[in-house]
Amino acid sequence: TDRFSGPYENVWNSGQCEYIVWYHGESLLQCKSVCLEWSTCTALNYEDGPNTVCVLWACQLPAPSPKSTRSSYKGYSLIPDRFSGPYENVWSIEQCEYIVWYHGKSLSQCKSVCLELSTCTDFNYKDGPITECVLWACPCPAPSPKLTRSSYKGYSLILGMCSVDKPIASSFT
Repeated sequence: TDRFSGPYENVWNSGQCEYIVWYHGESLLQCKSVCLEWSTCTALNYEDGPNTVCVLWACQLPAPSPKSTRSSYKGYSLIPDRFSGPYENVWSIEQCEYIVWYHGKSLSQCKSVCLELSTCTDFNYKDGPITECVLWACPCPAPSPKLTRSSYKGYSLILGMCSVDKPIASSFT
């Protein structure tokens, strides 16, 4: 799946983001692949045509709206994963409010279900032949997961995602 949003009519500039590198002769797909290989790349400007140009940028995530106009260029920004993790430990009923347990969901399905529920801020996930997805409503930011469960990993909405979009009870410590 494409991890970039766009194309945008405007592009990024050095006043918005930090310049990384400029490439000539790359396809759009190659340009996106090169961006994914750079740990700091979050946006790119791309000029298609006989002289293709790929300009990589390190912007904050999510990337700001591109402001510059360059007639033959389009902008593309990396879509950030909204979850941090995986963490070795997981959350428990002592730390957060239990929401629901699912059996047989993929990791991406577990993330999607959590994003759809207004109270979900974190989840425990067990991979393998039998998958499990346990959703939690934790304070924001979430406490560090403390429980050790073999084959389970913890995932948490990144700071900023839950505080704005995920109102929850603040009765947990």
